[in-house]
Amino acid sequence: PGYTPAPEETAAVLAIVELVEGLPLALELAGAWVDLLSPAEIHSRLRSSLRHLSHPAPDRPARQHNLWVVFGSSFQMLSPAEQSAAARLGVMDETFTPAAALAIAQCDPPVLRRLLQSSLVQRGEDGRLAIHSLVRQFLVTRAAEMGYDLKELEGDYAAYYLTWAAEQGRVLRLEMSAAAVGYLMREWWHVDRSWWLAVAAGRADLLDAAIDLLIYFEARAAWLEGVAFFSATRERFPDAGPRLRARLDEAQAILALRSFDLPAALQLATQALNTLTALEIDHRADPAGAYARLTLWAIEYNVGQHDDARQTMEAVHAVAGPHLTRFAETTYLLLRGVRAAAAGDWASAHHFYTTTLAQGLPGGYHVPNVRLFVGQSYAQMGDLAAAREQFELARRQGVELQIHAAVVGAAFELCYLALDDPSPDVCLG
Repeated sequence: PGYTPAPEETAAVLAIVELVEGLPLALELAGAWVDLLSPAEIHSRLRSSLRHLSHPAPDRPARQHNLWVVFGSSFQMLSPAEQSAAARLGVMDETFTPAAALAIAQCDPPVLRRLLQSSLVQRGEDGRLAIHSLVRQFLVTRAAEMGYDLKELEGDYAAYYLTWAAEQGRVLRLEMSAAAVGYLMREWWHVDRSWWLAVAAGRADLLDAAIDLLIYFEARAAWLEGVAFFSATRERFPDAGPRLRARLDEAQAILALRSFDLPAALQLATQALNTLTALEIDHRADPAGAYARLTLWAIEYNVGQHDDARQTMEAVHAVAGPHLTRFAETTYLLLRGVRAAAAGDWASAHHFYTTTLAQGLPGGYHVPNVRLFVGQSYAQMGDLAAAREQFELARRQGVELQIHAAVVGAAFELCYLALDDPSPDVCLG
């Protein structure tokens, strides 16, 4: 009472609040030290160990003099199976789904319900679960005392999320599902963390299986971010075998293609295929090399090497078709439309764009972007009303599916139609 932080202390006070995530008892215990320590010193001590959140007070029960004792009393009321599940969940961070909690805690729903009742695990209004950072630190300590190896727990965590991500990637590859993109966006913090845990642990098998995550970057038009992601993986995993290195190369290749870096795409795709050919991959059952072949075909088609492109496309369909299906078909039709548009043949471009749209799933992540192409072809052919309709649909669907690049593109296109001076500065204004 009576303490007022000096202006230069405000940042440290806020840092303490953030560190303990606003837990009232934690704030009381931390604040009790301001007569001896500055906020910066308190924050420094808490960063080294939250066990420093301890202070006797005559107006508070003894069990509330130390936060560790508070958590410990709740923990001791659990059964051995419940304690084991809680300890395993100490590896979790951010919010997570009940399905993930059950898998990583290796428990049944009644045990998870008991952890919720104990308040060691909390449920948000959106149904997702969370563990307070202070409780998490307590559970990590208890897990070690119970004989758990943190690296093994992190390995189980990474295996769960990367196996889940691999399935979402497969759906993206085969169905171009916007729902799968949305699921990945919601769980990306865990997927990203799991990916780098797998890199550190040398789990080439998990990374290989989840290579379809490249389409997550493709769907969000985050091509350069994706190239950097897979490039960093290669750098941090120098002992990766030739197969994984080749798969990382082909992931970078198709993302480099999307960002119009054709020389890099060509080099990476060729490098990947040479390695995979030497490994004698069974392409009928194995998708390795599919993205590299698709990249080479797209480059040949873009630079006008149509005979080579036809031969490469035959190879794509022969050895990679079952693994790409809709993804390859959409790429093929859109490229034909883009080439026709570049040549000024807007009628042909319109045909390829509308064919792509007709073949796509209503919930496909590519649909808003394809609508932009359709709208542009309408505009070039003079049907401005039809163009406006497509741009409005692209904007609306982009918002619904969280495909932000499509939302921005549609906004600009609508601006161009609405203004006599459709310059970027005017539209942005």
